[in-house]
Amino acid sequence: MRILHIAPALDGGGVANVANALTKGFAKKGHEMVLASPSVPNETMKYAAVHYPLREKRRREPFYVLNFVNLNAAAIRQIARKEKVDVVLSHGPMVSFALLLGTTSPFFTIVHGTYASEVRCMIRHPLWGIERAKYLAFIYSAYRQEMGLYRLASRLNRAHLVAVSRKTADELRLNGVNESR
Repeated sequence: MRILHIAPALDGGGVANVANALTKGFAKKGHEMVLASPSVPNETMKYAAVHYPLREKRRREPFYVLNFVNLNAAAIRQIARKEKVDVVLSHGPMVSFALLLGTTSPFFTIVHGTYASEVRCMIRHPLWGIERAKYLAFIYSAYRQEMGLYRLASRLNRAHLVAVSRKTADELRLNGVNESR
């Protein structure tokens, strides 16, 4: 099977660790990995049949993924057409690529978590006043936007969401994500 794996920068962090492990695991099972990512460690690169470098804004923020999608949507569409992939794999809100690709390939996205716990933790956060209000509003709006993307994607027959924990799965259900997806 030929799998297009759209991943964030694979050079550190929890999502990067999962993305690296998935690339290696699928390749070891005999699948051809077409990797589209801004950066790839050498040990992961040897498992990819081909790597397409993507553009990336270096500033990390809750809306980072939407900026990433806007920068790379045309490139991802071209890659998917050129490589004739059987399946597309992404992470978190990168599920928005499923809405833009215009392909019939099944699309799986790994939901690593949401901003809900961060919103709840603000109760005990040392940030106060207007800075706290701005931060909370920013995180909450990112959370609502992310949930909206997941709800929209869960209505597509070819899109599938894979929650990494029961807590994340419950949160998706509570926010109206189709349980069968």
